[in-house]
Amino acid sequence: SGTATGREKQEQKEKENDEEWYYYTPGAADDHEFGTWSQGLTPRLFWKNVETILFQKKKMTIEDTQGAIRRIMKQRKDRPNDDDDDDDEDQLFDNFFDTVGALSGISIGSRKAGRPPLCWEHFDAILNVTEMEYDALSSREKIEKGKYYLQLKVKEGKKDRTELEKWMAVAVTFIGVHIAAKRRILVHCAQGRDRSVAVVLAAICIFCRLSDNRDNNSNSEDSVKSNGSRRDLVYHPWVTRISLQSLTEFVSQRRLVEINEENEGEYYSSGIPSFLIHQLLGRPGKDMLFHYLRSISSSQNESNGRLTVNSNSNEDSGDEKLFATKESLRIALMIIQQYRDKACPSRKTMQKLNRFFMSNLNE
Repeated sequence: SGTATGREKQEQKEKENDEEWYYYTPGAADDHEFGTWSQGLTPRLFWKNVETILFQKKKMTIEDTQGAIRRIMKQRKDRPNDDDDDDDEDQLFDNFFDTVGALSGISIGSRKAGRPPLCWEHFDAILNVTEMEYDALSSREKIEKGKYYLQLKVKEGKKDRTELEKWMAVAVTFIGVHIAAKRRILVHCAQGRDRSVAVVLAAICIFCRLSDNRDNNSNSEDSVKSNGSRRDLVYHPWVTRISLQSLTEFVSQRRLVEINEENEGEYYSSGIPSFLIHQLLGRPGKDMLFHYLRSISSSQNESNGRLTVNSNSNEDSGDEKLFATKESLRIALMIIQQYRDKACPSRKTMQKLNRFFMSNLNE
């Protein structure tokens, strides 16, 4: 009788388990079967209604859960234009980018962060550093007034040889102009790990300084590593003096390309004249940009705030300080990684940044 009692207990336990748990069905997660086994329930709808689906009663059976899903999907069908999911969509969109510091206004993201129209609710200026482009961004007429967009067709990883360096001065100018206008800026590539990080690295080294009231000599790699709290970034005071008018006047005095019908007017929807874009390409354009930035910053003593930490380096050329050194690039990358842990530019990309700031060779 003892054996029979044990068997009955085991059968009762199995019966209870059958009522409370799901079994894994091989192939149930196949994409082509998604609409069948999930009854149309998306991940976003699931998490929005998780309490109803799983915890409506103390013990939810399979029938209870399936009934809850059917009711949710019926409500969804009856209200196709319901805006209740807007907050969830915004939360999901926030996963595609990270803002570098509370004060910088610069964000790094994946391609999905630049998807219209939602991207324009979060950003005023978007820099796309990929060969891919959304249709809604492909022409100036499709972008609303007061919003700015620029695509730099840079290939991914080792496929790119010179384009990132060629366009870097243009990218820095785009960021600088919109920083001065206090616009929210997104820089994105495919994954927000390499190309976009390189562009923001360059911008940070040129335009930003560390904000830390506790230690005026904290611009060092050891300091960033040892400090558990996130470092914020603020702009040099002279950044507010950047303007298209002053840059255009500066470049016009040294122009390398004549204005013609092809480079007259705005370059797509970037807010920057085509003429200026062509002037800023390659090594000559980079040198011209650096001369301009030094000219507007020379009236203020900014040496203590600059991220350049090795001012006596033999990598420097002439008497002018570099905007970045290898050490300051590493520090800036660590600061970015405090906000975006996905930031991981390749060795090749870091070499391109080193050449952009330090090389004296022509491209």
